[in-house]
Amino acid sequence: MITDEQLALCKQCKLQSWEFTKGTICSLTNDYPTFHNACETFELDAEKAEKYKRTVETRKQNELEDKTFGLNSFGIKSQTIAGLIVAFIGVLLTSFTVIFMGMISLWTIGVIATGIVFVARGTKEIPSLIGGIMVLVFGVALTVITIFFLGLITIWSLALVLIGIIFIIMGIRGNSVRDKDDTLDAQL
Repeated sequence: MITDEQLALCKQCKLQSWEFTKGTICSLTNDYPTFHNACETFELDAEKAEKYKRTVETRKQNELEDKTFGLNSFGIKSQTIAGLIVAFIGVLLTSFTVIFMGMISLWTIGVIATGIVFVARGTKEIPSLIGGIMVLVFGVALTVITIFFLGLITIWSLALVLIGIIFIIMGIRGNSVRDKDDTLDAQL
């Protein structure tokens, strides 16, 4: 099997070939490459190298667009920031539906949840804790808005508060477990 490092070099080589059953192979051996760091028979193909470079750049751009909801076109490159913006838009939309329509719309809660998920994915170190704090804040804000404008407490807003508290507890417990693991690793 070919590794990512080997494939990156082979995609730019004149001797690279492709076979239907195997994929990318070396035309000298008609097999997968066997080199580890550098190939002794590597011959740079400028056209293939340029095409590979464009492919890698396009892939990175697509990944960034997926991570940021396309907000990278506005200069936002952080998944966490994009998630915060989406969650904030969800809170605004929820507030408007409560204020002007007198109801809570399920899709606006979905927008908030999507933003929170993206924030949690963007903060790799402590996603449960950060996500929990966000859910709790949004749940409390939604509860206050619905009480103030509708005069009642909705199950959705209370569920957000409860889920936020659960995620915070999971985040705190997860961090203490990771800290203990780090301490054990340091001792070994």
